[in-house]
Amino acid sequence: MFFVFTGGAGALAADLITKVDDVYWLDELGMAEAVWLFTVERFGPLVVAIDSKGNSIF
Repeated sequence: MFFVFTGGAGALAADLITKVDDVYWLDELGMAEAVWLFTVERFGPLVVAIDSKGNSIF
C-alpha cells in the first residue's frame, strides 16, 4: 500500500509527525526512497495511490 496526501498537503503533514522511530535502507536508497517508520498524530485523510494488487492512480 502506498498512500498520498492530496496536492500540496504533504508539507502540512510534516507537522503531524511526532517521532521518527526507525529508517531502513537510508544509505542504499537515500532520504527520498528510504522506508521511514513514524509516530504520527491525527494523520490524514490519505488517498490510496497504489493498492496491494499493484493498481495505481498515477
